Formats: sequence, C-alpha cells, structure tokens
Amino acid sequence: MKIFSKNIIWTLEPINRLNLLFLFCSALGFWVSVTSLLPTLPTYIQDIGGSLQQVGLVTGSFAIGLLISRPFFGQFVDKYGRKYAVLVGTFVVAIATLGYIFTKSIFLIIVLNFFLGLARAAFATGYTTLVVDLAPAKHRGEIIGYLTLATPIGLAIGPALGGFLQEWIGYIPLFITSSGFAFLAFFFAYQTKENFILEEKQTISRTNSRSYMWGLFSQKKFYVPVFILFLIGFVMGTWITFLPLFVRSFYPHLNAGWFFTTSAIASFSSIVFMGKASDSIGRGRLISFSLFCYCFSMLLIFLNYTSSMLFLSACFKGIAAGILIPTTIALISDRAEIHQRGQVYSICLGGLDIGMAIAGSI
Repeated sequence: MKIFSKNIIWTLEPINRLNLLFLFCSALGFWVSVTSLLPTLPTYIQDIGGSLQQVGLVTGSFAIGLLISRPFFGQFVDKYGRKYAVLVGTFVVAIATLGYIFTKSIFLIIVLNFFLGLARAAFATGYTTLVVDLAPAKHRGEIIGYLTLATPIGLAIGPALGGFLQEWIGYIPLFITSSGFAFLAFFFAYQTKENFILEEKQTISRTNSRSYMWGLFSQKKFYVPVFILFLIGFVMGTWITFLPLFVRSFYPHLNAGWFFTTSAIASFSSIVFMGKASDSIGRGRLISFSLFCYCFSMLLIFLNYTSSMLFLSACFKGIAAGILIPTTIALISDRAEIHQRGQVYSICLGGLDIGMAIAGSI
C-alpha cells in the first residue's frame, strides 16, 4: 500500500485501509485472469477453425454479457451490498475459464464469453462502488486512481503471461492458470468487510425500482460521461478483437501480449503521476487530454510503418486509459448520491459496454 500518499492512508480507519488492501489484491487477481485471454482467445478460435467473423462474434458476446447484466448488478449492489457482486464476478470467471478446456465449439465459447462478460459487470460494479464508499470525498479522485492501478498492473502481467504460456506449454495450462488467479481473487474478496450499513440498504430498497433506475436516464448530468464511454468502448473493442490478429499478420515475430503490457505500464505511470490531478485541476481537462491521446494512438496504428510505432501507440493508449477511466468514475461519483451509485455506474458504464459490443461485429 505504499503507492498511496501517507497523509491520505492514515486518515482512513484501520478497517478501511485493510479493506483497500484486500480489494486491490482481489482486483489484481481478477484482471490477471481476464487479461491473460486477451492475446490468446482470438488466436485460439482461429486455431480450432474459427473465422474472423466468429472471432468478432465471440468478443461481441463478452460485451453483450456486460451490457445486459449491468442494470441487474447496478440494482443488486445498491440493495444487497457491494461485496456479494465482487464474489459473484470472481467465482464466475474462475468456473467459466475452466470451461474452455472442455469445448472446441464456437457456440459454447460464445456462451462462456457471455458469462465472462456478466462476471466482469458484477465485479466492476461492486468493486468501483466499494472503493467510492471508502474514499473521502475530497480525495476521491486520488484514491480511485490508486485503486484503479490494479487494472494496468493486471494488464501488464496477464497478456504477457497468457502469450508466454500459450507458446510454451499450450492452451490448457493457460486456461488452468487463468482460473487459478480468479479463485485467488475470490479469496481476497471474501476477506473484505464492506462499509455499507443496514439503514442505507433499507432506504435504497424503497427507491430501488425499475422505474426509478430508468428515470436516471433523464438526468442530463450523466449524458456526456455515457457518450464518452460509448466512443472509447468502440475503440477498446476494436483493439481487443483484432489487434492480436493484426500483429500475427504483420509482425509474426512479436508476441501480441507485449502490446497490452506496454499499454499497461504506460497506464500505470499516468495514474501514479496524475492521480491527484483530477482533484486539483478538474475532471474535464484531464478527460479531454485523454481523448487526445486515444486519437493519436489510433493514428499511429493506422500509419503502421514500423513495430516501434506500434509500441508508441500502446504507450499513448495506456496514458489515455490511465487517465480516462478513473477520472470519469470520479466525475460520475461527484454527481451521484450514495443510494444510486451502483445504478448510475451500471448505466454510465453501459455506454462502454455498448461500444465494445458493436465494435467486434462491425
């Protein structure tokens, strides 16, 4: 926990500091598990006879699982608690990843990927809401940024590990290892004690109706975050689906996992150095800068003259992601009441899911 500034950590209650540690470890295991499949699942589908269109459908099913389960888990975390959603997400990933071992059917792989999307929706909604509950409002952007470090660290380890295992000993050990990290994430999540009192749950249950949730769509303060996340979801879906195949075609000597690892390292660096910025200079300026970095990263891939440009693109993508996601979450948190946080996250992050869902298929 040395990544946190001392002043902030020691102003938190001891139980909250321990919860942050458990949450961070759980998120790290979860993202290593999920991201180890990023460079390997598209090639696995091709190796068992799947077409490029089927690769897109598999990736799209993941995003569709995310999309349709977001509203459910948004209400779930507000009514029953954040921890249970985290446990569901980690457990489903652990079981679904093992399922790849027992099938070479494209249809069944689509089903498994659908459940992985559901698991990510459960984990991300529960995890984000837990972190915000524990974070003091005046340091919210900084603490969210630091707890978000689990994602780039997982992205730095997972894809490189997945690509290495696939090339060295094959797909089955890869899937077993991925499942093992998810079970480890489940263990750490189980140790967490959430700071969500019974009175809040009772208040939330009285307002937690479908009409109330969908009424959040009419609140204009969430329009811009949803639209931005939708556009970035489209970009991310394109990267995840076709970058491994792009690298295999043009740079067969490269492990596609290193692109995601480079991106993750850049993302980690941007969070470390920019973690406090959104609390001081404002969310909007940082979000605008991150969008510029995304645009420049895609331009470099389009030009595609050398492998060096590919890795430079990864750096700008990582910087953009490291700034955009935690800053947008902080912005959404500023505009949401505690009794609606889970539902607001599910709606706003649903924009990201829609972008990812249509990217692979298109």
